[in-house]
Amino acid sequence: MVGMDHSDIINGLLTHGKRKYDRLSAASGIPVPDLIRFKHRGSIPSKHWPAFVAAARKLKVKGVTFAALAGQAS
Repeated sequence: MVGMDHSDIINGLLTHGKRKYDRLSAASGIPVPDLIRFKHRGSIPSKHWPAFVAAARKLKVKGVTFAALAGQAS
């Protein structure tokens, strides 16, 4: 996910439909309202990065790494 911002990373982990944040919330342990806020502001607080990396692993989404979240090439 080189060249992607935090909103792009969140979008990559979302499903489509009415309850699209539920899968990411279940996988990350982060409440849906927080996920929506992170996406809207385009920034994931660094204290939540481990949860996003773990969720990506659970959801089998490649490219979500600490380097990607830090804006570095992986």
